[in-house]
Amino acid sequence: MNRRSLILAVGIALATIFVALLGTQYFYFLRLNDIHKAQTRQLAHLALQKVADEIEVRELVRYLNKSLNSPIDSNSSLLSTLQKINNPRDTVSKWEIVNPDHMAEAKFGNVLSPIDNTALSDSLLKVFITKHEQLDEYILRNMYQVYSYDSVPQLVNPRLLREQLRSELDRVGVLEPFSVTLCDAQDNKLYEYLQPGMIRRHWSVDEGIRQDIFVSKKHPKLHSPYILLNLDFQKSTYESMQVIVPGVVIALIVLVIMIVTMVQLYRQLRFQAIKSSFVNNMTHELKTPISSIQLVVNQMQENPSIIENKAKRNHYLSTLEAEVLRLKALIDKVLQLSLYKGGKEALIPLSEISIDEMLLSALKIFTMRISSEAPESKFELIHEATNTWIRGNETHMTNVLYNLLENAIKYRDKTRALALFLRTYNDEEGKLIIEVEDNGLGVPESDTKLIFQQFYRVSDGLKHDIKGHGLGLAYVHTIIVKQFGGTIVAKNKPTGGLIMRITLPTIEA
Repeated sequence: MNRRSLILAVGIALATIFVALLGTQYFYFLRLNDIHKAQTRQLAHLALQKVADEIEVRELVRYLNKSLNSPIDSNSSLLSTLQKINNPRDTVSKWEIVNPDHMAEAKFGNVLSPIDNTALSDSLLKVFITKHEQLDEYILRNMYQVYSYDSVPQLVNPRLLREQLRSELDRVGVLEPFSVTLCDAQDNKLYEYLQPGMIRRHWSVDEGIRQDIFVSKKHPKLHSPYILLNLDFQKSTYESMQVIVPGVVIALIVLVIMIVTMVQLYRQLRFQAIKSSFVNNMTHELKTPISSIQLVVNQMQENPSIIENKAKRNHYLSTLEAEVLRLKALIDKVLQLSLYKGGKEALIPLSEISIDEMLLSALKIFTMRISSEAPESKFELIHEATNTWIRGNETHMTNVLYNLLENAIKYRDKTRALALFLRTYNDEEGKLIIEVEDNGLGVPESDTKLIFQQFYRVSDGLKHDIKGHGLGLAYVHTIIVKQFGGTIVAKNKPTGGLIMRITLPTIEA
């Protein structure tokens, strides 16, 4: 699998994982929301049931107190019903109503003892109602029949209803805004309350929580008034953000990790490809100078008289020197690549050095090279710096100068003679300035800051005409900026060409 296919496969795999993560989070949030709604509705229903029971008990107490405020005669509907409920066949059975202050006994039959007019306590009434379901059924139905003409609000206090409902909902942990509607048996709205801040909307029948009131528990299908409770599950922006933000943050973190992974993978694969290409090219390039050196040595061994011939001797020595310099340049390229261990820069040892000798060496080597490659060109050293001592590395500083000079020769304008200048001087702050100036093709203005990036090559057709891997200027930038603590900038000349300016802090020798 080649590099492009591998990166594409990994990218598709990571994208699939990311989409799956987003989908899982989305369905998880939906499921969590459904569970929350179901649990909240269940708790709200229990709260509404309790409120309805309290309404019925309260009205029952009021009804009984009102009924018991006057003596009960044998012809009363309540008394006759109590007789039937107690035992339709037994006319001598007893009903006992116990009160802490007194006890009253009433016998049902031909003779009836008067019942005291004292009201029953709430707690005893609740016990009484619980034990006498038939009585409960009758009284509730009888109350609603008595008050049906005057409407349900006679039985239910709206303000008390909403206050009790809010209190009970808070007690069970239901904090959502609510709307409560009181309806009669004919579905007519008698009262509606909308909690402040809640948006009015049309709720479906399934969304509402219905609780019938004043109806027999044994006959729930009978028409009766009811309370309808609706909860607003539309979360506020803040509440929604509390749920969404953590998931989004996690997704973004995963996305960033994926992007960084892809970039690192791309850089590593590209570095390995460049390294392999570099080694292959270097192998072929090393063969030429080695073959030339070997040829000269063989000639001198086979013809010792060459040593005595000054002209031939100088020719062979010049050839050997040129090939040795060529080998040195190739070794320097290997050294540059070795600075990037796995695509990352390695630290190099620094010491106090002067660039004077490096400048003279560069002048000698590149004067010979220019004279052989472009005889009409010129190379001039303008050395005006008085303090050339810096904290750096001699080998790498030499490579920096060679890289810049070699680029000037490589990217020269072949339609005119090359004019190359190597200039040094100290600025007002005493820093060392090194400039390599040429009259070559220059660099597009948009690329002047990008050419120092690793593997970057200019965007025009030059990269197809001139071989390279985009490591030379990246190496120069790494040495000058990251290792030596200086700066380097590229600036196009108005008349054509480029100026590479290096600024380095100096030290006292």
